[in-house]
Amino acid sequence: MPLTIIGTMVARPEAQIELEELLIAQVEPTRNEAGCINYDFHVDAADSCIFVFYENWESEAVWSSI
Repeated sequence: MPLTIIGTMVARPEAQIELEELLIAQVEPTRNEAGCINYDFHVDAADSCIFVFYENWESEAVWSSI
């Protein structure tokens, strides 16, 4: 059964840029993981300190093995 994960991170304003850069750097490697169907990263339009991830994996077993 596929697994969907929705995650939210909130940065302190003084760390927003640094955290955003670190999180963006994880998009491609995560998408390339075996079993990853999609991995989307979003920045909240109303608050640039709020980051949201939307992930779909083939299964929980695949996801937990990475």
